[in-house]
Amino acid sequence: MAVVVVVVVVVVVVVVVALIVVVVVVVVVVVVVVVVVVVVALIVVVVVEVIIVEVVVVVVVVVVKCYVWSIASYGSENWTLQQVDQKYLVSFEMWCLNRMEKIS
Repeated sequence: MAVVVVVVVVVVVVVVVALIVVVVVVVVVVVVVVVVVVVVALIVVVVVEVIIVEVVVVVVVVVVKCYVWSIASYGSENWTLQQVDQKYLVSFEMWCLNRMEKIS
C-alpha cells in the first residue's frame, strides 16, 4: 500500500512540474511575441514618419521651384548675370528653402 501511495505522489509531482513547465514556456512565448510586435510597430512608425518628412521636403522644393522661382526669375532671359548676382540668387534660393523648412 505504501508503494502505491509513493507512486501516486511521484506521478502527481511529475504532472504538476510538467504543467508548471508548460505554463512557463507559454508565458515566455507570449512575452517574446509581444516584444516582437511592439518592436515591429515602433519600426513601422519610424519608417512612416521618415517617409512623411521626405514627401514634405519634396513638396516644399517643388512649390519653391514652381511659384517662387517663376516670379523671381521673370524676364531672366534678358539678364546679364555676373558672379555676384549668381551668388545672390543661390542665397535667395537657400533662404526660401530654409524658411519653408523653418530653419533659422
